[in-house]
Amino acid sequence: MSNTIRWRVPVNDCSYDYTYIYRATSQSGTYSDLANQSIDDNTYCDATGGLTNWYKIRFYNSLTFVWSDYSVPMQGGTYAGYSTVTEVREISNLTVDDISDADLYRLIQKATAYLNAEINARILREKIVQIDDTRTNKIDGTNATFYVRKWYQHMGDMNNDGKVTATDITVYQVDSANVETQLTVSSISPDEGKFVLATAPSPGVRLFVTYEWCYVSEYQPHALVKLACEYLATAFAFEKVERGLSPQQVYGNVRIYRDMAAGSENHKRYREVVLQINSEMLESNVGVNGADINRNATNYGNSPNPLYR
Repeated sequence: MSNTIRWRVPVNDCSYDYTYIYRATSQSGTYSDLANQSIDDNTYCDATGGLTNWYKIRFYNSLTFVWSDYSVPMQGGTYAGYSTVTEVREISNLTVDDISDADLYRLIQKATAYLNAEINARILREKIVQIDDTRTNKIDGTNATFYVRKWYQHMGDMNNDGKVTATDITVYQVDSANVETQLTVSSISPDEGKFVLATAPSPGVRLFVTYEWCYVSEYQPHALVKLACEYLATAFAFEKVERGLSPQQVYGNVRIYRDMAAGSENHKRYREVVLQINSEMLESNVGVNGADINRNATNYGNSPNPLYR
């Protein structure tokens, strides 16, 4: 695959004439000089780039030897959080002249974390016990597969990276001497409420798990999750673009008004979608073989978020 990044050229007194592009294999890794090009070209395609690559750019004045600061890091690939830069541009009509890919990528990540706080509920140190005849959760020295009590819902993105992986669940073992050890989780099946430990725990220990859950899937992002993220990222983008702008301009006898409501309108749409996600009208209200699940029997009321209980 390849990665294409775009940016907005800064307008300042430094008169930059070159753009330098840097690449690393992780967000906090060492960024190496990948390419440089005229500042007139605000697009670069890395033909060998993949999902594991991260990028930064900065600008350079070859006459005064002045460098700009580095941009925020941006991961290669399509998604930042639950949405793509392209999807947010489609819903907002914002172009690279309005806001760079790097800035929009960062706002999508911010929107993802904000959305998770609205639709996820965190379960702290839930004791692993038998749930039913299928999900026995035996601690016998050979079994390494276990289920959370909210198996009929969806395990959520606890670390706010827009993915649901083994890093989004923490499992503790407490032995007979009350010594606590954190165990390694080798894999999870978020939409089944299942996780697999790297090593089967020994008989006699107790297991506890910390995780988040949601009414809809974040592992394969539900359409409403994607839409909410896009609306909120769009709201953030308009707030950034419009900050400091005058709502009107006067040219002689002509007065031109700028629409400054886009940010608040998209935030309102976001709130409406969040309410849909947290509504009991969703399909996640139906359990195994179509049996209704009574969420009111839990301590969470009708929603994982106290704002909607």
